[in-house]
Amino acid sequence: MFKTLQKHTKTVVWILVAAFVLWGASSALISQNKATSYAGEAFGRRVSYKEYKDISDMLNIFTFSEGNAAHADDSSIWLHVVLKREAERNKIRVTDEEVRDQIRQMFGGENFDSRRYEHWVQNVLRSNARSFEELTREFIRIQKLILSSDLQNNEVTEEEIKTRYAAENPSGKEIDEESKKEYRRKIALEKAKQRFAEWSTGLIRDARIVKY
Repeated sequence: MFKTLQKHTKTVVWILVAAFVLWGASSALISQNKATSYAGEAFGRRVSYKEYKDISDMLNIFTFSEGNAAHADDSSIWLHVVLKREAERNKIRVTDEEVRDQIRQMFGGENFDSRRYEHWVQNVLRSNARSFEELTREFIRIQKLILSSDLQNNEVTEEEIKTRYAAENPSGKEIDEESKKEYRRKIALEKAKQRFAEWSTGLIRDARIVKY
């Protein structure tokens, strides 16, 4: 299971960000001006500012780490609060070994350097190893939820490939095998984005988010 997570991590993250923005699921959020120590509610349970900030930190670390200085916006944070709560409702477990494997992959794999890791956590993240490991655990848990929902199992037929190719290449030139592979990948990703958007929008609706 964890090897599958590692294989699809970048795809899952890209779908999370792109599909949510594309479908504008933030319209399902409800805002309230209310002074409180909580950020809001999801699935009838209050969301503390600490939980909200933890999700924000998780997104900034795992989805904007490759040279991108952007920060998670409010809508993306609330989406992931909902995904986190849904994963908890589904009792999705993440073992300590899975967390360690993910961290090792992030910091050199077989050449993992514990001193480099600890230096990064303390001096760059300005946190501690325990807190970072819990953020990693939640990130893996959300990925498991998405993968268990079968959102990336999108078969693409030969007819779909031929139709798309013909529409984008009106010259009538016959498609070659390499182009078929590329079109299959592109169409499958589009289907995954659409399914994720529909699924996550439904979750947000069920969560009945209230922002304080």
